[in-house]
Amino acid sequence: MADSSRLVSTAHALRCRPIGGLTVEDLRLLIGQDAGLAHLLPLALEVLRDDPMAEGDSHSRRSEWWT
Repeated sequence: MADSSRLVSTAHALRCRPIGGLTVEDLRLLIGQDAGLAHLLPLALEVLRDDPMAEGDSHSRRSEWWT
């Protein structure tokens, strides 16, 4: 993966990690890449039920949210 972007390399590395060891930021990154949604969305909902203000580094691919 020498010519991959940092995002692609990070997402690939996270996909190799045990699901129980993912942080909120890891979940955000993987969900943003549409990776493993069937497994990650239930975990993300559990995190938000426990802490509705939980957040990782926030960004969006949608330009209308950038302002």
